[in-house]
Amino acid sequence: MHRVIRSIRLFGPRNGVRACARGAGLRDMAARAWRLALPTSPFPVRGLRSVSQRKSEAKDFQRDESECPKSPPPPPPTNSQLRIHALNCAIPMIGFGFMDNLVMIQMGDFIDNSIGVHFGLTTLTAAALGQVCSDVSGVCFGGAIEQVAAGLGLPHSKLTPEQLSQFNMRLFSTIFAALGVIVGCLFGMVVLLFKDLDRAERQKKAKRLGGIFDTLVRDGRRILSAQRCNLWLVTEEGDHLWSRAFTGDIPNTERLREAFHRFDQDSTSTITEDNLMAAFDKLGWEIDERFMLETFKNIRQAAPKNDQINKRVGFGEFKQLIKCILKEDRRIPIRNGGAKHRVLTTGKIVNIQNSYAETQKDQFSANYDLDEGSTRKFDRYTGYDTFSVLLVPVVVEDPKRVIGLIEFANKTVDDVGFQAFNEEDEKIALLLASVTASFISDTIKSQD
Repeated sequence: MHRVIRSIRLFGPRNGVRACARGAGLRDMAARAWRLALPTSPFPVRGLRSVSQRKSEAKDFQRDESECPKSPPPPPPTNSQLRIHALNCAIPMIGFGFMDNLVMIQMGDFIDNSIGVHFGLTTLTAAALGQVCSDVSGVCFGGAIEQVAAGLGLPHSKLTPEQLSQFNMRLFSTIFAALGVIVGCLFGMVVLLFKDLDRAERQKKAKRLGGIFDTLVRDGRRILSAQRCNLWLVTEEGDHLWSRAFTGDIPNTERLREAFHRFDQDSTSTITEDNLMAAFDKLGWEIDERFMLETFKNIRQAAPKNDQINKRVGFGEFKQLIKCILKEDRRIPIRNGGAKHRVLTTGKIVNIQNSYAETQKDQFSANYDLDEGSTRKFDRYTGYDTFSVLLVPVVVEDPKRVIGLIEFANKTVDDVGFQAFNEEDEKIALLLASVTASFISDTIKSQD
């Protein structure tokens, strides 16, 4: 109140009231001060003081303000306080960084392997969507991380607000908070050690080329009158072949039942997920286990109720399961001494007229050995009988190399029996392999 009266006396009645009435809450105070100041004011209401008087009183006012005592600067923090404060800044940020990177990697990988493959999204786009999920989780669960950090019982630095407001301390806090985020993000990246980082790229490549390859394989099988046809491509490591395009007739019921009994290791007339995975191990196949188990689960929904409860499928669902297994992306090792290995290393056609002949067992033991041959195992677990086989290399230019092969099996004759592939079949197969190589080369160039 006294300050208001003094302002009125200094600046005049009207200007003093305006200077004091800066906010709505001061208007009543200024009005009361105006009424109090009038009777005691030595200056007439209608008159004005001289310029020298007002300058003198203004100087007195500024001198009074400058003579107000200033608070001393805060003492510098001790080394112990700095260490404790660094921990308090860094440890909560380690939790934030760990959660942020972990959620981004997990969600980015899930998006990349699901809708990323389906819609052809790039890996960078999937990572950006994963970061969106990570930011949302930070907003939702940031309070929980702070509570956990508070519950750790960290010591208090006992720094005053004046000390914390200094520029050096603000910079110190920011540096250690950033270091905490970096450490947390590095911990969150550990999950990358346990992920198949190339699976999404393989699936996207198969998605891009799948339609073209399916058409080539389907038409090639029809032109050559083969029972089945398969396109194999060499992996980047060069030690495996992976397959996506497959077409073929399903074996008859008798042969399928024999294959079913080989899956049914515990003789219960049903097979489980463990039986399925064990068969893949014996075949030497590397397959998308998550997708295959999901397929197994979906097929199981059509099984009898008792089998659904026991998580098993019977022979009635086995036929559909075999179709899904053969059409799914699978990887097989390239065996030394096998027919596929010879095609890949020499770049020449291999035409096997009768795979069950004794000479084939000696020439391609990796395929046709009675116990360990890969083709023999394939027949036992799928119900097929492989008699005649035509393997054609897929060769690309610039640089010239063999990147895969097309496999035709069992040339049919009027649905009566199988016979060997002839020279005319070899020419047609080479033409199909050339078209396939052209599509693959264009895809590789577009990616580069």
